Amino acid sequence: MSAVRPSACSRPKPKGHPLIGVETQASKYSGALPPAVPAYKSPLPFAYESTGTVTQFTNLLEPDARSREVFTFHRPEELLRLVSLDAQVRGKLKALPALDSSKLWSVQKRAIENLERSLAKNNPRSLIQMGTGSGKTFTAVNACYRLTSSAGRGGCCSSWTAATSGGRPTGSSSSS
Repeated sequence: MSAVRPSACSRPKPKGHPLIGVETQASKYSGALPPAVPAYKSPLPFAYESTGTVTQFTNLLEPDARSREVFTFHRPEELLRLVSLDAQVRGKLKALPALDSSKLWSVQKRAIENLERSLAKNNPRSLIQMGTGSGKTFTAVNACYRLTSSAGRGGCCSSWTAATSGGRPTGSSSSS
């Protein structure tokens, strides 16, 4: 049986407690592991803050680490995968390869470049809004492909609102 080596810390709070500011506490705990305890990295690279209802995750290996809400704690295998990466997703977003725009309309090229610029600035949300017939689906597929192939797994979560959808999120559509 191999020895257990921690890779994350958790800061629990009571249900209903706001998690604002708890990220700072969890980050402090990640560096407070006793020296005698073997760890994958020191300080611990991952931190969780949770009320039991809401759980936030911070990857301290990211260049601009910030917490984000997650549905549940990661499986140990996923944390091991993350800790072994040469570069983390947000770091990769700052160094995407040049966009091959030979098959894109100018409005599609501009939308993808603006999306990538927004993600590189560590903005948590982005919106692509384009007119009818401007190729929203093709643009979204190209952006997702670039992000997942260049930034890695978890690099893209596509949800967009079309100008014609009345502000309702659209997931799939037979037309662009």
